[in-house]
Parts: sequence; structure tokens; C-alpha cells
Amino acid sequence: MPAVAGAAREHVRVARALGALPGLARALARGELSYSKVRALTRVATPETEDRLLAFGRAGTAEHVERLVRGWRQMDLKAEAREAARRHASRFLHVYPDSDGTVRITGRLTAELGALVVQALTAARETAHQRRRDQEPEPDSPTMEQQQADALVLLAETALHHGIDPGAPGERYQWWSTSMPRCSRTPAHPASRRSKMGRAFPRERPSAWRATRAGS
Repeated sequence: MPAVAGAAREHVRVARALGALPGLARALARGELSYSKVRALTRVATPETEDRLLAFGRAGTAEHVERLVRGWRQMDLKAEAREAARRHASRFLHVYPDSDGTVRITGRLTAELGALVVQALTAARETAHQRRRDQEPEPDSPTMEQQQADALVLLAETALHHGIDPGAPGERYQWWSTSMPRCSRTPAHPASRRSKMGRAFPRERPSAWRATRAGS
């Protein structure tokens, strides 16, 4: 039964792949290529490489095609690894003061790390929203950009309060204490926290500290 199920899944995979590979689909329908060749070629074929692989499939035996596909997949894996390394090397984060005293933040991450940051910002944004509801309502609802800025500050506060040390023990909160609002500099007692995000989120932040997007 497992073998039958596996063969059925393979037939479905090949059928779906052929939907984007009309040349291979026609060759299979006309009997120019055997199903075993087409099955192997669809593991690596793309609309851009279909013609080259189709020509090789017509000229080679099924064993040759299988060998080609194995080598092709190895080259694809190496190319993917090189591309992943290139994307990782392109990561950066710029944090710099603007002329009016605010701080601008711009950056670039890989898709995987970016998704992690987005998930963390979403969780922090929800926590900040709940805290705003528990406090006096603001006259105007914050925009999404403002909520994202608040979430980023909350993540930074929580990281510092939970022991991420940016410097030597004697200088641990030196930059922190001179840059953030007074009410943010004293960690809340654990018993007062309502969530894992901590209770360090300030009620008010002076305009001298706000995260802004580049170009805004």
C-alpha cells in the first residue's frame, strides 16, 4: 500500500509539473519520451530549461536522463547555497540620528529573518495595543507606522530588561538610561507583568525618541 500511495503521489506531481512544461507534455503524449524520462526531467525542469532538457531526453537513455537529473539537482543545490550566502551577506541595519533629534532606522534581512522580525513586531504590537486599552485612551488612534515604531521600542526594552547586555557590566544601561524616557529605565517587577513582553512599555514617550522610516 505505501508503494501504491507513493506512485500515486508521483503521478500527481508529474501531472502538475507538466502544466507549466508544455514541451514535455507534448513529447509524452506523442510517445517521444517515456514516462520514466518525463518523471525524472520534471524534477528539475523549468520553463527556461525545458527545451535543453527535452533535447537531452530525446537523445539519451532513461539511465542517462536519471544521471543528468541527479547532477542537475546537485548544481541547483550549490547555486541555491551560493545565493543564500549572498543574501545573508547583504544584511544590514542603519540606526542614525536625524537633524531634529529623532532616530531613523533602515535595514535589510533575508526572507527568513525578516519573517521572524515581522512575527516579533506583530506580537509586540498586540501587547502595546492591549496596554493602550488598559490606560487612558489616546485622542487619535495611532497609525500602523506608529504602532510598528512602538512595537520596536517595546522589543528593545524587553530585550534589555531580560538580560541582553550591550556592553560591560558597569556600562550596561549607560546608553539606555540617557536615551530613553525616565519611566522606561526602571524594570518593572515581574509580578506586575501581564505578558511575556514585560511591563517596560512607557505611558508616554517624548518626541525626541521615535523610530521613523527612511524617507518619512
